[in-house]
Amino acid sequence: MHFRDLYRDPSIWSNIVLIGLGAVGAATTFAMFALAARCLGPERFGNFATLFSALSFSSVAAVLGQETLIGRSWNEFAGGGKIHMAAGALMFGLRNTLLGAALAAVAIACVGYVQHLDPSFWTAAAALAFIQSVLLFSSSASRSIAGVYTSAANFEITWRLATVVVLLLALHVGYHIGEADLMWLLSAGMGLAIAVQTGIAYRALPPNIEWSHLAFDTKTWGSRSIPMWGAALLEAANQYADVILIGILVNPVVAGTYFVAARIASAFSKVTVATYALAASRISLLYFNRSRGELVDFVCSLASFASGLVALGLIAISLLGPYLLRIFGSIYANEFWTLFILSIGTAAGALSGPAPCMLLQTGHETLYTRLLAGGLLVRFLLLLLLAPMLGALGAALAFTFASVSLCVAINIACRRNVGIDPSIFCLFTRGAEI
Repeated sequence: MHFRDLYRDPSIWSNIVLIGLGAVGAATTFAMFALAARCLGPERFGNFATLFSALSFSSVAAVLGQETLIGRSWNEFAGGGKIHMAAGALMFGLRNTLLGAALAAVAIACVGYVQHLDPSFWTAAAALAFIQSVLLFSSSASRSIAGVYTSAANFEITWRLATVVVLLLALHVGYHIGEADLMWLLSAGMGLAIAVQTGIAYRALPPNIEWSHLAFDTKTWGSRSIPMWGAALLEAANQYADVILIGILVNPVVAGTYFVAARIASAFSKVTVATYALAASRISLLYFNRSRGELVDFVCSLASFASGLVALGLIAISLLGPYLLRIFGSIYANEFWTLFILSIGTAAGALSGPAPCMLLQTGHETLYTRLLAGGLLVRFLLLLLLAPMLGALGAALAFTFASVSLCVAINIACRRNVGIDPSIFCLFTRGAEI
């Protein structure tokens, strides 16, 4: 594929917009947590980072895999003209998400009550877990129904920007922000994002849906949800477990330090998220309803832009990393090597392309789950060994080694089972894959 063809490819321009939204989301995330660190101080921010990671994991668990299922089902059925089956899958996913979110909130509230925690604290934690669960499903559903821009703009920017504005106002007037206040604030912002997404997606639904005559395949969807849920849990553990374990094994301050470095390094994961969002909205459609060459062209266009952005990002981290860390507070300024090593690990995920999405959306959920479980096992064993000795730097080394190894394994599996390598190497093997 020549550069001028890539330049004219509409999917590339879609990816540019998505990455732009991801960049804005990364900036607002950076500002949000930097302000939170300034408001709370190192120890309380470390406690918050550990709790936020635990609540985020519980939110993923509460969705029960429905965020992945609706992405596959809507494109598969709506793309094939089975609109009432697609709408049935939407209602199936919404019902299960609300049930799982409610159970998660009740469980968190019970733990808080039994532990005699401040009611304002555990009610805020329960509310955040519930709202975040619904946001995960609404983002995936709106991406399939109304397009990736609706999903990405609200998931990446809306709730974070609202939080930043309120935190700035609190700092300006000298209002004391506690952990519970911050959780209520995050919940309100996420609720706003859900409302906007839902409104746009509802207007984008096909007008000929008869809601009283929807078609359901509950047995198939239920069995299909199980490996998707398992994969989502493992991905959530991959994203959040480090901070939780560091908080337990070492102390909250080190956990907060790692959290800060990981959030800056997650700028690379925004490329991954943008690629994944665009891929999730099109892979199942192309795989089940279009030609193989069109799917190969699509993943190659994603890889070409991801590689350029990763190179620029690593240069930026090398030059600006110490200054970015210092914005959170002086205690974080000496963690440049933790940040740089984490950046390499997250960059590997961006360069691997939408391989996880491709396996999940083409019927290889179990294989992906097994690979992810193996990668996490290696990572946690390394974390248990290195974090107590080297602190945040040891955790970063464990993350990067496991991340690079897992990306290689997933892309090999994708090539063998789907016949396509969606990583940066597809730019050199495109002819062989078609």
